[in-house]
Amino acid sequence: MGRLFRLLRPHSSIVFANLALMAVSQLARLLIPFSSRYLLDSVAPAHSTKLLILLLLALCMAVVVDALALSTAQQRVNALVGHLIRDLRRQLFNHTLKMPLCVLDGMSTGELVTRILDDPDGISAIAGPAVFSAVLSLISGAIVFGLLLAKSWRIGACIFIAMFLGAILIQHLIKQIGSASKPLAQLQAAAHSQVTEALLGLRLIRTCSGEGDQGRDFEWATQKIFRQHQILSLREKDLSIASIAICGSASILFIGFGGVFLIHSRWTPGEFVQFLATSMYLVAPVFTISNLGPTITRGVVALKQLEKILNIEEEAAIGTCPAPIAGEVQFHNVCFEYSRDRRALSMLSFSVPAGSTCAIVGGSGSGKSTILALLCGLYRPSLGMITMDGIDIREISCLPEYRKQLGILLQEAALFSGTIKSNILMAKPDSTDLLLREACGEAFIFEFADYFPGGLDTPVGERGILLSGGQRRRIGLARVILSNPRVLLLDEPTSGLDAFSERVVRNGLRKAGKGKTTIYVTHSIADAREADQIIVLEGGSLAESGSHLELLANAGPYFRMFSEQTSRYVESRAILNDRN
Repeated sequence: MGRLFRLLRPHSSIVFANLALMAVSQLARLLIPFSSRYLLDSVAPAHSTKLLILLLLALCMAVVVDALALSTAQQRVNALVGHLIRDLRRQLFNHTLKMPLCVLDGMSTGELVTRILDDPDGISAIAGPAVFSAVLSLISGAIVFGLLLAKSWRIGACIFIAMFLGAILIQHLIKQIGSASKPLAQLQAAAHSQVTEALLGLRLIRTCSGEGDQGRDFEWATQKIFRQHQILSLREKDLSIASIAICGSASILFIGFGGVFLIHSRWTPGEFVQFLATSMYLVAPVFTISNLGPTITRGVVALKQLEKILNIEEEAAIGTCPAPIAGEVQFHNVCFEYSRDRRALSMLSFSVPAGSTCAIVGGSGSGKSTILALLCGLYRPSLGMITMDGIDIREISCLPEYRKQLGILLQEAALFSGTIKSNILMAKPDSTDLLLREACGEAFIFEFADYFPGGLDTPVGERGILLSGGQRRRIGLARVILSNPRVLLLDEPTSGLDAFSERVVRNGLRKAGKGKTTIYVTHSIADAREADQIIVLEGGSLAESGSHLELLANAGPYFRMFSEQTSRYVESRAILNDRN
């Protein structure tokens, strides 16, 4: 709730203005029950049509004032809630983009989508027009209670005790609704995540004929949501029964007190009718709270989930960073664990001089890609230290500025819905058209873009689905070239490409990395042998390092990899020779 109040603070003038308008509406509405006494005790005995007409005109004015004030307040509140939801969604999205990856890795995509897009709607349940009306209903009820207390403290005391006991019961039932709403929200987020995963992996599901299994899993998820919703419905039913019982008992109590005073001639008929009419303002808050209670409770649960996300510390984005960096990289006894039972690196130490090339080779799961992630500052080492130009990366207080000096090309180039041009310009949005075309030329983008009617303005589809793997990789290469980085970090840049695309990417990277520090992960000895230094990993630890010839002379793990790949090449050549 503290987050909600902070969001409302800049709009405090609008909030108080709306409260004032609703107060005017409530006061105008109170004129109708209070006029009953005047009608019965003054107008009727006098048989005055003139007084009746004046009373009706006053009531008509009250109705007009009530309608204008309430409609204006509701329109302003709806606009305010819309602004708050928009601002909260924007804040959540920007915050999520800056959250540490070690935290995001433990959260499902579907859950985050639910938190960002659906949960902010909880504001409408907490700060919407209905809640403002409920608050003013409580205020008008307090005013009426004060008038009753002034008229008869005995009646006021009895009503207070009855309403107090009723409020305790309602509060208890609303807490039960809250305890049932939280697991329902978690189940809905899990189902959202399941749908997201299924849609992203639809091709795999089709090829594996997994539609039936996925359908059964989702049916089970929706069944759990249904059961929890039934539990919540029972809690809401209990609240509804309690509110009806409280209001019915209160009405009987009001009629009983009023009847006693009327029989003993302590009240006039007008006072009795006025008492019954105004007493409904004491009952109204009970109905209002019971009707809004479940909605408000679900809204509070949603905002508490958002609060957990917003309280997560963001990555450092303001401060200083080494600019421009030279590219001298050192790992000092670095250990890293993704989780307690999943160690990726163990006591790893090596150095890469500025302007040199370093290839990292090793089997799957040996920690090669983890090294690049640590250099980008996406994760922090569990132990040890990583330095760039002698500065501990953990001490760099502006990671976005630091990353702008890194050129990163992954095995699967990430593309976003948009055009070829927009995806390339992500690396440097303020680039001139000349620089853009030069980068596209070096990455051979025009070789396939010119075949599309839109050229560089051709849509790539969601995650680049409309392009081939080689075309996506070349777009990633164009990004690297356009950004003109100080350090290149490459993760299997030529893996899985056809011969032409592999040659384009390799030549483009060779040109982009000339005179710059280049660290690349590869399984290919053909790529690794060109590096100034080769780092060989086994089980997250350094097995050996050196140049291609030095490692071959050692006859260690690198030599075995070289022999295996060379033997496969010799065997394939022998088969071709036999066929010829």
